[in-house]
Amino acid sequence: MRIESLGHAVPATTISNEQAFEMFASQNRQHYSNDEWAGIERHLRIVVKAAGTQKRHVALNGESAIELARNATLQALEACGKKPGEIDLIVYSSIARGWLEPCMAIAVQKEIGAHNATCFDVLDACAGWLRAAHVVHGLLQAGAYENALIVNLECGMSDYVRFDLPDSDAVHRYAAALTLGEAATATVLSRSDESDFYFTFKTFADDYELCLLPLDNAHRYAPHLLDASISARKFMADTNNIVAKTVDHIVNTFRADEHLSSGQYDVCFSHAASMMAGHMVENALNLPETDYHPTHEEYGNTASASVPLAMSLALERGQVTRGDRVLMIVGSAGITVGFATFTF
Repeated sequence: MRIESLGHAVPATTISNEQAFEMFASQNRQHYSNDEWAGIERHLRIVVKAAGTQKRHVALNGESAIELARNATLQALEACGKKPGEIDLIVYSSIARGWLEPCMAIAVQKEIGAHNATCFDVLDACAGWLRAAHVVHGLLQAGAYENALIVNLECGMSDYVRFDLPDSDAVHRYAAALTLGEAATATVLSRSDESDFYFTFKTFADDYELCLLPLDNAHRYAPHLLDASISARKFMADTNNIVAKTVDHIVNTFRADEHLSSGQYDVCFSHAASMMAGHMVENALNLPETDYHPTHEEYGNTASASVPLAMSLALERGQVTRGDRVLMIVGSAGITVGFATFTF
């Protein structure tokens, strides 16, 4: 498999930390005493500061999500000189979606006119793009398809933020949503006889409840969640626990894998859940800072789009070139950790 090109698009509106705090305050402050609200706001500021978030792009004022996906896709296709009709597989790999069925990839297919493609979705929280790349790699190398497109559209994320807290204790579960940002990415891939991709994933299911975006019927699949005061369709995370445990799993999995730990890398792209988590991984694995490309500070937590967004930006800035050895790292709800290595 060969990565032919990447493209990205972000909403026009940016939200600063102070604007995000004010949005939260406008929904909640009247329900608490001054002392209670001071404690809540202090917690919010600690979470956002620790994450390293400075701003996030958010689609407001009627900005279309599918238009962002279209712009990212056409940018990627133009960069590699391919037409929509040459794409025979489209995979949508985002958390955000407008419906549960049919697959969201169909909306992308219709929008760009890729009439020769078949479509499906891959969903694995923030590991979605890397999971999709692994699946597409197998299909391309098996000869099932010639040209594939992976689309990420983490848009409408503000709809998953719980701005109205049920009580002061709930801030612990919902504060991380303030770090969410929005972005669309598109990755064009083709079959290649000179593929050196290596993928590996590990999942640690005991801690899946640390990070959830539950549906209304979540209790039917995990009855004990009825006692957890969860809110349907609202992103919640036990930030300190999931960051600490995910970083440990990333580091231990990397060190135990001889292919990963013995490799020499020119550039690294990782999921940007927070700047703090990224630096913890970077330091533990002795990755040179100049070769590491986090996106969180400028774009926030763009979930499954963060890895392809980082690579697209690096290509745009001339920070990655053909022949570079690439390491990709994701830590995701589940807890799932995943890695890929390849020559770009």
